[in-house]
Amino acid sequence: MSIERNRPTADDTPASAIRLEYESQGVSVQKIKDFVANLQLFGKDLDFLDERFGPQIEAIRIKLAPEQKEYDRLYRETILLEERIQEIQWSEGYEAEVENLRRDLDRVWTEYATQQETVRDLQRQEQDVHDRVRRYAARDYSHAEAFYVTSSDNLRALRERVDVRGKKAATVAGNGDFWQAFVDGGAREVVVFDMSLPALMYSELKLAALRGLTFDEYRDLIGNDGKEIVDRVERMEPFIRQTAYARIRRALTPQAQNFFDLILNLDGAELYPPTLAEGFIRARNREAFVGDIVRTEEEYAALAERARKVSVRFALGDINASPKIAVGSDVAYLSNIGYRLDVSLGIAGRLLADAQTVILSTGGSRTIDRITPDNRVTNDLGLSVSVLATGYGSGGTILEVTKTSSAR
Repeated sequence: MSIERNRPTADDTPASAIRLEYESQGVSVQKIKDFVANLQLFGKDLDFLDERFGPQIEAIRIKLAPEQKEYDRLYRETILLEERIQEIQWSEGYEAEVENLRRDLDRVWTEYATQQETVRDLQRQEQDVHDRVRRYAARDYSHAEAFYVTSSDNLRALRERVDVRGKKAATVAGNGDFWQAFVDGGAREVVVFDMSLPALMYSELKLAALRGLTFDEYRDLIGNDGKEIVDRVERMEPFIRQTAYARIRRALTPQAQNFFDLILNLDGAELYPPTLAEGFIRARNREAFVGDIVRTEEEYAALAERARKVSVRFALGDINASPKIAVGSDVAYLSNIGYRLDVSLGIAGRLLADAQTVILSTGGSRTIDRITPDNRVTNDLGLSVSVLATGYGSGGTILEVTKTSSAR
């Protein structure tokens, strides 16, 4: 049986305070309406471009598929040969086999290098068509316009390895899961910032859902878990369920109400990724905080109770251009803002004038391998970098960045 709680009303929610914050930042209802109207226009442009350039890309991908398969096979073969050589090369009586294996390895490496160039050439051809599309369209969905429904960050590590107990935390909004990890981790206050309007709207929706919906209702609204969220997008289904949304609509600001009222009435071509470019709705990994990390009614009830007590504020802005957004924070989470590690570290260095600790994520890349004690970037900025959690692909590595004692 679901754990019931009182429904939110217009009088007992923080919507009015959030509305004032939005308005002080220039986020008016009209700005929301203009944003969605622009999405509709661009969605129609992309339909036309898809018809014009889509067949070219499809033809390249048909050629690429078998070449990529052969490239992967050759790579696996090199690994197996290297492992076998490592296994027997120092053992007596295997000299001839080692010699034969090394000749095979040289041959496979040559084939692999040739195949790699074939694959890269086809990938360049596909990218050339994408570039022509973008030049023709004169624009693409930027980060400030895109709507991420899942992320590539290590959510479990954010909750369990980043110490926010009793602290003020600032975090990029992203898909609205990061601030939930910090609320669940015991933060006393959370500032949610982003340059993306959809990111703030989605975070506000999730906050209202936590404060007013049961565990089952929340998962009906967003999705049972990350897999279902991504499946909804891949099937081009409504990514938010109308019936569950109606239960908490009154608890949202007028800005969020208008945003979701309008978004939920757009058609699939305007919402979802077309063939030629990343679309408005974007899904990364198949993991969500509620559903994959918070998995039981009891855990959800505890998170919801914390969400009702913790001060959660919203700020529209680019943290790189406006580091004062995080002023007074004990911990600031940037995810992989900057995308390249040296750029992210530069942003972290500037932010540490106003925050005690900055947390970064590699977002699934292997750039962590470049972090060494004599790293030039960290030394030049007077930064100390430590690893809180490691992981590639679906999780990413979580880094803690502080000022060195000499730089304070």
